[in-house]
Amino acid sequence: MNPDPWHVAYSCWGRRLREAGLSLAKFDWMSHFLPAESSHECYALLQAAVAGAEEFLGNPHEWGFDLHPITNRSGRLLAERMLPGLIFRGDQEDVILWPQVTMRIDSKHAFRLDCLMLYRKGKKVYWLAVEFDGSGHNSSRDPYRSEKLGMLEVRITGQEIRQGKVFAILRERAEEQIRLQMEPSPKAPVRLVAPGQGTGWRPQAPFGPR
Repeated sequence: MNPDPWHVAYSCWGRRLREAGLSLAKFDWMSHFLPAESSHECYALLQAAVAGAEEFLGNPHEWGFDLHPITNRSGRLLAERMLPGLIFRGDQEDVILWPQVTMRIDSKHAFRLDCLMLYRKGKKVYWLAVEFDGSGHNSSRDPYRSEKLGMLEVRITGQEIRQGKVFAILRERAEEQIRLQMEPSPKAPVRLVAPGQGTGWRPQAPFGPR
């Protein structure tokens, strides 16, 4: 694992994080065990730690994730192996974040998430894909990727990460995605088509003897 993004994040925002209560021991653990591709991803995860998320080892499949098989860095199925992450436990909600999780969608597609997120609200558990979109993010393939994944999705911009409110935004948008999923989709208007007449057919006024 490359620790460079963690060191960049700490050099940029370390003072703010220390003032917020981040311990050096927690930073050392995260920088050694949590994979990340950019300093913004690291800063986002560090904000979760400051908000109360603790170090964690767990297997998403053992926690109930069964939408797609998860693979390790060599492309092999995760099976019973554990992944490092962060866990936040609240009175009415739990949040687990597993960074850089790769999923095999089919024989041709595998996608890596910035984070796989478990969100428990009351007695219900939801799974979401989390993406941290920095300045170099190319959004052109996002719709195709989202369609293939078939998951609830939370996206957080680089500007929002720099503002230092990632964990609050993450929970707020998770709630929003869950609420949208539960709302009934609007029904398409019914279009009556006479056999052989096509969609341009319109009923004519009656004629003939009355």
